[in-house]
Amino acid sequence: MTGRDGQRALAILAVLFGLGLGLGQVMSLKTGVLGAREAAAAPEAETPATAPAREGPGRPGSAVYPDQDIPLKFDHSRHLALGMDCAACHADVARSTRAAENNFPVGKRCDACHGEQHPPPPGAPKDCHVCHTQVEDGRVTAGLRAPRPLLHFNHQSHLTRGGQTLSCATCHGDMSKVRVASTLQLPDEADCLKCHNGVQADDRCGLCHPSDARGKLVTRVFNDRGAPRLIPRGRSNWGATHDLAFIEDHKAIAKASPKLCASCHDEDDCTSCHAGVVRPMRIHAADYMTTHALDARAGTQNC
Repeated sequence: MTGRDGQRALAILAVLFGLGLGLGQVMSLKTGVLGAREAAAAPEAETPATAPAREGPGRPGSAVYPDQDIPLKFDHSRHLALGMDCAACHADVARSTRAAENNFPVGKRCDACHGEQHPPPPGAPKDCHVCHTQVEDGRVTAGLRAPRPLLHFNHQSHLTRGGQTLSCATCHGDMSKVRVASTLQLPDEADCLKCHNGVQADDRCGLCHPSDARGKLVTRVFNDRGAPRLIPRGRSNWGATHDLAFIEDHKAIAKASPKLCASCHDEDDCTSCHAGVVRPMRIHAADYMTTHALDARAGTQNC
């Protein structure tokens, strides 16, 4: 091979090597873009309303009850064994009409038995850590943090519902066995559905779960996309679980498995929306973008 041929061969190899690097970068970039698109298009994981707390700072415990900070080790079983009832500490529950009223006992209610400075009575433990979890430099922090739950709840009406007096245990369980206060004693969806089954009590979602300014159900505590999400419980693994996107998604399921829909719904359920002149809120025809002005001029508040 002559010197000129060798230089030509080296030049060709350099070009091919450069093309290889460029192609590799392009393929790597394409793979990265496709991976990002797939990640963005991946369906969001859905968590039942009664899911346990997720790990990580600031993560709500569920889609209904935000994390509470209770710097007290309160032994319900011990206090109930002394003959105290729920109203001794939670005196305001009978008059409570909003979920924002956490109904925790204030310091003065504790002081009525324990004294303002909490001097340990005879036979009582002298270590503050027995009751308090935050004790630093001899100072005790007793304040608790209980963010408002995502619920419309009226204790007063539940306690006197239909002339029947419900007990605290109906929703909160047997507190005589509870030694540490936590969110585990708060009722979950299964507890509520024992009465809110559409027969004994109304089973509409919006009766208990709040909506935002647009009328859409609030599904996350603090609107945190990393938090557990509220979804209704269904009766099967596919199709019968109607999440909040089901209004838009049900057509694909109905087309693929009409018998699944027919197990609960009849034709009237379909025609009430699809053959009607006025469709229910948030269910519109495909051309509604061009015709919605007619509804708006009618002055409907659903807009």
